[in-house]
Amino acid sequence: RAVEWTYPTIPQWLGLLSAAEYVITNSYHCCVLSAHYNKRVGVVPLSGGNAGMNTRLDALDQYLETPLCKILSNNIEKIERSNPLRFVKDVNATGRLFLSAALGDS
Repeated sequence: RAVEWTYPTIPQWLGLLSAAEYVITNSYHCCVLSAHYNKRVGVVPLSGGNAGMNTRLDALDQYLETPLCKILSNNIEKIERSNPLRFVKDVNATGRLFLSAALGDS
């Protein structure tokens, strides 16, 4: 069967992200927003010519209370056992205020 792709609007995408039980991504920005929503995240590192972009995710680890859960095979059980992403306290206060204002959260 053919896969049908849908592209939600930004508000729809943020709504999906905030309601998700867990998130599987290779996106730095999705990881940051997942931490904002305290979600469990499985990161699938990029490979080949795009592998250099993984350094952004590696750098993000220093701002999180627990390390990112990297998925190197088709094992999502690792995500189910992981802790939700949370920023360390000093980043959390400033970042959450900015994100809340930017995203219109209360």
